[in-house]
Amino acid sequence: MNRKLNKGKVYLVGAGPGDPGLITLKASECLKQAEVVLYDRLIPKGILRHCSSAALLKYVGKEKGKAFAQEKINRLLLDYALQGKQVVRLKGGDAFIFGRGQEETAFLKSNGIACEVIPGVSSCYAVPEACGIPLTDRSQASGFMVLTGHEDGRKKNHGQYLWHAAKFPGTIVIMMGLSNLQEITEKLIAFGKDGTTPAAVITNGTTRKKQIAIGRLADIAAKAQGFKAPAICVIGDVVNIGFALNPSLKPLDKKRYLTTASDTLNYDIARNLENLGARVERLPLIRIEPNNDMALLDKIITEVRTFDRLVFTSRHGVHYFLKRYSALKGKITDLAGKIACVGSGTSAEFSKHHIEVSLMPKEFTTKELASALVAEGIAAKNIALLRTRLKRDYLKKTLLDAGARITDCVVYNVEDSQDEKSIAKAIAKKPDGIIFLSPRSARRFFTLVPARSKERLLENSSFLSIGPVTTAVLKAQGVNTVRAAKAHTVQGIIDLCLA
Repeated sequence: MNRKLNKGKVYLVGAGPGDPGLITLKASECLKQAEVVLYDRLIPKGILRHCSSAALLKYVGKEKGKAFAQEKINRLLLDYALQGKQVVRLKGGDAFIFGRGQEETAFLKSNGIACEVIPGVSSCYAVPEACGIPLTDRSQASGFMVLTGHEDGRKKNHGQYLWHAAKFPGTIVIMMGLSNLQEITEKLIAFGKDGTTPAAVITNGTTRKKQIAIGRLADIAAKAQGFKAPAICVIGDVVNIGFALNPSLKPLDKKRYLTTASDTLNYDIARNLENLGARVERLPLIRIEPNNDMALLDKIITEVRTFDRLVFTSRHGVHYFLKRYSALKGKITDLAGKIACVGSGTSAEFSKHHIEVSLMPKEFTTKELASALVAEGIAAKNIALLRTRLKRDYLKKTLLDAGARITDCVVYNVEDSQDEKSIAKAIAKKPDGIIFLSPRSARRFFTLVPARSKERLLENSSFLSIGPVTTAVLKAQGVNTVRAAKAHTVQGIIDLCLA
């Protein structure tokens, strides 16, 4: 852009996302020739250095509680243009993306002032990219949605955007929403967005002042407390992809964990922790096998319509039940309204097959499941318990005491696994945390721990428990401090590691 700027003209210039190196060549040339520059709060000094030393630089920034009135900005632009000045209205990011640039353009043109827009690099995509988070990915997100965190309540469709965002399968970007982030995330979840969806908040993302908070939709507002604007929130699975592209994003980098559940659960938890940067040793202390005697299970399946409730306490029970149900050509419609289970992991197994769970307690424990079943009235009802064999059976006793008719079916068996050598080798690597997802694996672990190692282990290791029964077993083994997950799920353990 080598030509002299026209007199009495206003240029709306996007200054980019904060890094002075991300201003466009055309914007730089425009600033060099400007006689007056009206600039926003987020414009760094490095960009203002492009201006001529003779230029009048006037700050017209907006920030919460200290707004420079838009009407006053419009008036200044008009006055300087009427004086025949070459005027630049310098705005952060891009002038037209939540920048009110279109309002200023319309005002100037209505007053006969020539106006030209010079696009800028928008922070909505530049900031996540600078931190290694792609907004699209062929396997995770085919598109992205950008929303403002401060919506004008006068709009005809006010409030509808978050509803649509909750249904959107791609990436969601929230700009200027830091002060409202708790309310925004709560609404998204209320409208149906999964609270475990990966999320990140980035402030000053293209500068040395960059801060990043990583979490889930349900807790990202809490993790970003203390951050200051400007900030962008990214919601979607692409946040996890960012971990692989940019190791500095991984909040559990250099952490080492030992997980002691079955192969299936160990895989789930290891995959999640490794995405967050951790190194995970998988030590399956229990082995899950289907019950070979299927006579009772087959009877329940063929007579499924006669049961009022089918009750599941683990994903393993669901897996083997549905496998046999499919083999016997059971109808999915016959399960409608019958499924009760404990925990989101168990429920997720049904969701894979588009089967609705009609009863799940808010707190994911067998005790709460028993209470929920009793509360709905089960006297004389036919209830099938589809699970493993138990020594202590609070659930069955509670349901029998409430008058239910119980058919107790062992769908799978839990067998002990590993030996002393494998335990000794695993703990010799000095994990930052040892994870227990069941009371049986906790008991098995301490049965195999060499006596000479137990005291040192209790002093130096952190023990993470999925629920109250597992916590009780750990404490009975002499573990004084147990970190217990708030949600009794794999995700609850992940959140515990991130805390």
